[in-house]
Amino acid sequence: GRVTMEHLDWLKREIGEDFAQVLDTIAGVRFSGAKAGDADIDFLIERKDLLSTMNWIDLSHSKVTNAGILKLAAFPNLRKIDLRGTSISNGAMRVLDSLQKLEWLGISETGVTWLRRWRLRRGLPDLQIG
Repeated sequence: GRVTMEHLDWLKREIGEDFAQVLDTIAGVRFSGAKAGDADIDFLIERKDLLSTMNWIDLSHSKVTNAGILKLAAFPNLRKIDLRGTSISNGAMRVLDSLQKLEWLGISETGVTWLRRWRLRRGLPDLQIG
């Protein structure tokens, strides 16, 4: 996995680098590829207090399942989820009810049907689907 941190550079100038590091936040996590799966989502959920600022997750080409994706509801600040190339299906889309801030969803090369994609576009017109 890979983590992306957001640094508050302006704060470093105000209070010093040592104190500003305490306020760095985790913006996103990448668990992509064949070695990643539901266990990685469980790992993140166990640490969800540390990940309250996480706004994107990349699970592309991983072995995640519908059940694993539904657990992402634990991260209501997600704005971007990349699930391209996974074996998820229509059932995983129920997670969208819990993710009101979601702006982009990557579901190409998945088992999500064209009809479900069409319904997503009609029901969530502001959601970009990749």
